[in-house]
Amino acid sequence: MGKRSKKTIGNYSLYILVLILYGVVRCLPYGAIVALANTAGFVMYLVPQFRKLVSANLRIAFPEKSDKEVRGLTKRNLSNTALLGLEFFWFRKRGDRSDALVRFADGGIELIEDLDQLNKGGMWVPPHLGNWELMGMHYRRSCKPNFAVVVKKMVNPYLDEFVNTGRTSEGTRVIYAKGAVKEMMKALRGKYYIATLIDQNTKARDGGVFVDFFGLPVPASRAPAMFARKMNLPVTVACCVRENRGMVIHINLLTKGASEFKSDEEFTQAVMNEIEGFCRRFPDQYLWLYERWRHIPENIDDDRLKRYPYYSAKVTPRFYDNNAPKAK
Repeated sequence: MGKRSKKTIGNYSLYILVLILYGVVRCLPYGAIVALANTAGFVMYLVPQFRKLVSANLRIAFPEKSDKEVRGLTKRNLSNTALLGLEFFWFRKRGDRSDALVRFADGGIELIEDLDQLNKGGMWVPPHLGNWELMGMHYRRSCKPNFAVVVKKMVNPYLDEFVNTGRTSEGTRVIYAKGAVKEMMKALRGKYYIATLIDQNTKARDGGVFVDFFGLPVPASRAPAMFARKMNLPVTVACCVRENRGMVIHINLLTKGASEFKSDEEFTQAVMNEIEGFCRRFPDQYLWLYERWRHIPENIDDDRLKRYPYYSAKVTPRFYDNNAPKAK
């Protein structure tokens, strides 16, 4: 059996396992999947790698919190991370289920209506906080905008199709991140709202720029800045978080027009400030199970260098240029 055949069998086997879990979750009431997520979160907390990573990130973001508070946040965060996946299964192709569970925060609908009056489309820049997949689905379902999401193509083609058919079930358009510029420009000219998440480690060679996040530089994508500043688009930072046994969509509009920012870096920092604000309000719902402070920029001062977590490393020339020689 060839290497490609083994990979295909492995991908399909994983897909079947996901379908089995999907079928089980679909049969459960919402309260039961919350209980299941709490159990899964407890099991994840027992895994040293998960517990260590989430705790390290929380200590960077919230150095004022005690060890007891960090442990509590870590447990709740892992449960919320598990719930994110289970919720995708539970809501997939059943957008009507969001009607009873999801609402917009005060002023949210009015803000959306004001943006629609501009007849320009715009950029949505949600963080990995709460349930960003559900937010896009409910926004498209309830407000009926031209809406697209920029996503990375999954390695497993069966899961990629499974996930994206869920994303498009309410009419959302999917744009793959690789080679997205042309499709994004076409969508924006068609007055689409485009959602793209920037709070991941985008290398400089791929369009990333260093901005501060909880006082330490992290790389983030400058893509929203490029489009918004060029076309002077309205930009919203939004999240869908769990509150009082329901889900609430909070929307913040950048108070400064996109074309008023002097650089992509200034724009991206403004977005990251909004994201940090949401993380401070809902610290147990951000995706802390991610090496957000993986890359240490050059020429950083010693005081901030000491704050970086155990998994961090200084950037190499390949961070800026894929053709640079690999570090030895």
